[in-house]
Amino acid sequence: MRAITALLMLLLLGLTEADVQNIVNENEIRLEKQNIVTENEISSLGQNIVTGSDISPEKQSIVTDSEISPDIQHMEVQRNTSEFQGDSWGSCQPDMCNLLMKIGAMEARMTASESKVDTLHTMNQGLALQLRNTETRLTTTEIELRNTETRLSTSEKQVEELKENAVKEQVVFSAGFGFDGNYGHFNTEITLVYKKVFINIGNGYNKITGIFTAPVRGVYHFTFYHHHLTINRCQASLNKNGMVISSIACEKNYGMASNGITVQLEVGDQVYVRLWVDSLLFDNHSHFSNFNGILLFTQ
Repeated sequence: MRAITALLMLLLLGLTEADVQNIVNENEIRLEKQNIVTENEISSLGQNIVTGSDISPEKQSIVTDSEISPDIQHMEVQRNTSEFQGDSWGSCQPDMCNLLMKIGAMEARMTASESKVDTLHTMNQGLALQLRNTETRLTTTEIELRNTETRLSTSEKQVEELKENAVKEQVVFSAGFGFDGNYGHFNTEITLVYKKVFINIGNGYNKITGIFTAPVRGVYHFTFYHHHLTINRCQASLNKNGMVISSIACEKNYGMASNGITVQLEVGDQVYVRLWVDSLLFDNHSHFSNFNGILLFTQ
């Protein structure tokens, strides 16, 4: 058992397989030398030890071959083992020192590496905290940006609505009759169509029908002017949705008449001029007869 333990110690010390085999061979040689101790040698040894007349035959019988042999073998094994261990440890001490130095260097490197790992871990924790703070600020900025985009979109819609309302609130038209000479007389009332359009902001006036339709709710002011050069009368009226709201009349042979009125209109209300029965009007390139309207303000 001690031999096996010594062999394991040698393997741990880094000896080569050849060195271990040589040591094993030397150990086997020593063990063979132990077996050389024969019965004759033991007997001779017993005779040299047990001599003289003072030892009785009974005491001689005590020292037998079977008892002397194990004692001597045990002493030999102990001596061989001591020699084997002494030789082995004495020859391997420098290697042990080198091994211990290598282990010490490895431990120092390991300690330095662990220190670096701890430092990197601390740095990573700091960077992770900075990253979380940056993500929080970025999220806040994204929320603010979305809110700004929402407000901008709302503002743009409001601007468009204001533009539309501004366009709607600008309503004005003026149109001449656009006929060269006398127009009339008829045996029934007719709606006059003023075909020569000078301005029509808001597109409230229709030059095909001669009717103005209110695009927005508000207060409007309307005027109309007629001229005639015959013995027939010149009479006309301003109508709102089929009801007379203003009228004009001219003297015979030569005359000029006009009138105006301010009214409140709802969206879709219609205003137009009607020529009375047996009446006429005169117009030429000088535009004596015309129809006008303007939005004063919305409501």
